[in-house]
Amino acid sequence: MRRPAPRSAKEAFMADSKRLLADALTGLMECKPLDQVRVAEIASAAGVSKQTFYHHFSDKYHLMECCFRDMFAAPFERMGTLAPFDECYIEFLQLCHQRKTFLRNAFTSQDVNSLYRVMHRALRDAFGARVRVHGVLDEGETGFCLDFFSKGCAGCTRHWFDQGMGFEDAELVGLIRQCIPVGVARYFE
Repeated sequence: MRRPAPRSAKEAFMADSKRLLADALTGLMECKPLDQVRVAEIASAAGVSKQTFYHHFSDKYHLMECCFRDMFAAPFERMGTLAPFDECYIEFLQLCHQRKTFLRNAFTSQDVNSLYRVMHRALRDAFGARVRVHGVLDEGETGFCLDFFSKGCAGCTRHWFDQGMGFEDAELVGLIRQCIPVGVARYFE
């Protein structure tokens, strides 16, 4: 069995710097909205240069997307399997409770790359994977239904969040389940 080649000091620094930048943004967003955070502030908090920031990310919204996808990787990965949809979405909502300060400060952004769009794309990726597990391509009518449903889930989740997370997790999933398009319902049983 081949062992991976050792990483150079530069490769190790670049991998570490990416993690440091993600940690810095997450920490800053515990205190203020994303739109008030500056790239220079993120780089400074991470102890790296702005040049290093731009080596990894196109802007702070790209970094926010990476942080969000990393935070919610487990439930999104499970949503892309044959695991019961309700359980997967409840796992996602439970993480929303845990990360509510980050989410609140990300949702306030009015940028075109807002958290709503990021969440929609992440859900769409997970739902597409779920359909492909069944051997079905996620294009045409199926793709349209998945896109419609993922936008609806992102919108419902944001509304639930904006309203103070008042519904119980299972209650919200029950409401979301009622909105599953008929064309893809069998993949979410």
